Amino acid sequence: MAKRSGAGTVWVRRLFGNPTLGFGIVWGGLGVAWFLNAVLSEPTATRIVLGSLWLLLGSVYCVFAVRDRRSRQGAYAPTTPTPAPAPASESSPAEADRTS
Repeated sequence: MAKRSGAGTVWVRRLFGNPTLGFGIVWGGLGVAWFLNAVLSEPTATRIVLGSLWLLLGSVYCVFAVRDRRSRQGAYAPTTPTPAPAPASESSPAEADRTS
């Protein structure tokens, strides 16, 4: 399977940034709590719509966070590139000074 280029995920980064899994879980939890509060107390259309939107947004954050985690992108990308090993030299400059 060919690796995806980053060009297709530009709109995701602009809309959602670099979401982490915890961020999506918190938004989803707020959505569930708000939705249950709306349904169990006095259900109004505004409360149900807001709860549904928070739940949907939390789900979307979780989907993108899991995708980023699997492909090591976004918040789960390596923070620093692994440095290449230094080329082995015949002698160090300190040894050259001692021998001359």
